[in-house]
Amino acid sequence: MDFDVQDNTVVPENNFTVNATVLGSAITNGPNGYNLPVTCRLKIGNHTYTPWGDYTKALDGNLNDGKNPRFWESTISFKAGTPVRIEACSWLKNGKDPQKTIDGLNA
Repeated sequence: MDFDVQDNTVVPENNFTVNATVLGSAITNGPNGYNLPVTCRLKIGNHTYTPWGDYTKALDGNLNDGKNPRFWESTISFKAGTPVRIEACSWLKNGKDPQKTIDGLNA
């Protein structure tokens, strides 16, 4: 399928469906640090999809947990020219409580 890349967004030139796979995630806060939680979402046209958990909550949507690969298939078809964007975010702990995180670091 032909597509253009515009401002970090893929724009297919034909009608399409989306099949997404998270192969893995591996990021730490240093050589002897802890695994940073990583969240991800898909933006397709004017809609946001969070198939792997809440993008805004580090632990609810964490992809850096050793449970990959993860899969998602859209149940609908999208029209040519609909922009597709993937956004990911890593999170640092806020103190010793792993439930508390500072703002995500957008990739």
